[in-house]
Amino acid sequence: MPYLARAIKNKTELENIPGIVLKREDKTLYINEPAWIEDFNDYPLPDMDLVNKKFYRRKNRGCTITVTARGCPMKCSYCSVGASSSCAKFRARSDKWTG
Repeated sequence: MPYLARAIKNKTELENIPGIVLKREDKTLYINEPAWIEDFNDYPLPDMDLVNKKFYRRKNRGCTITVTARGCPMKCSYCSVGASSSCAKFRARSDKWTG
């Protein structure tokens, strides 16, 4: 999203933005390859002290969820996420967090 906002602000070409899909003037679609995070361990864990725990409540207690993976490790034949989605391989943070 920051790339898109910067391109609009600076009036530069949108085709350079990873993962963007747009319709050209000749009505054809332009699809740019997305940028993937290959190793989640290269990034810090979210700073949970910044979360308003009074807003996110469950049974009168603070409740938050941190997603530490993308995709699905299963290859279920009935699911489009694992079996037929060849572009999105399963990626997860290791269980040895340093955060």
